[in-house]
Amino acid sequence: MKNKYFQRRRWLFFCLCLSAAAFLFLLVALAPQYIGQHQLRAPQPPYIGNPGEVTLEIYCWRKPDQNLLRIEPLPDGLEASEETLQLTGISLKGFRWQSRRLFWAVQFGEYPVLPVICGPLKFQLPLQLKILPRPDLSGLEIPPPPPAPVGKTLPILLFAAFLAIFVDLLLTFRCWNQPHSRALRQLDTLPANTAGCAKLWHVCRRFSAPSSLRCWLSSQIRMMQFSPAGLTPERFALCKALLRQHLILNNENTSPTVR
Repeated sequence: MKNKYFQRRRWLFFCLCLSAAAFLFLLVALAPQYIGQHQLRAPQPPYIGNPGEVTLEIYCWRKPDQNLLRIEPLPDGLEASEETLQLTGISLKGFRWQSRRLFWAVQFGEYPVLPVICGPLKFQLPLQLKILPRPDLSGLEIPPPPPAPVGKTLPILLFAAFLAIFVDLLLTFRCWNQPHSRALRQLDTLPANTAGCAKLWHVCRRFSAPSSLRCWLSSQIRMMQFSPAGLTPERFALCKALLRQHLILNNENTSPTVR
């Protein structure tokens, strides 16, 4: 008996929630739109290009159409912007929406009224706008070009440019004159003989990092230096090429700024 009582209360509560949701849905879906206050602001001063503004406040529970506020027919000599719609508050009538449009004159003339359409309603807002030429504007004047740099500006710029070039050349010469760079250039001039093997071994011992490749190159260079049968152009060229590659890789890992 007790379970049936709770079940009845549960179904009653469910029906009440369903009825409230249906009522809110109908209120939002079928509630009419209420046209609130509309304001017209004329451009001050009334010259060509100075915009005026039409503002409309709308009260409704759902978002109104985007093109609700229109200026139709647009008088000749006037142009208007797109409509901007934003939510500004809430009241007992529904959410308060504000729709705005700007308008401005592009021709001289008199505009007594502004035809505005707000949904199904039409208004003839008194504008009383008279666009006349500005009395203090005789014509457009193109500003003169800026004067060329005079005085000490040009010498300072030239000095800065020559200083940057000199510093770059100085750094390039410093990198070119490094012992490691001189050793790489020396490898290109070594002949395939005993004296060349001695200089090749000196470069290998001084500039190459300790590794298995260095031990192998040292043994091969010593064999070519002290064994006449071991000195061949192919072996000398192979050792020189491997030593060059080893020195370049070692230089990139230890001194990345050296070119």
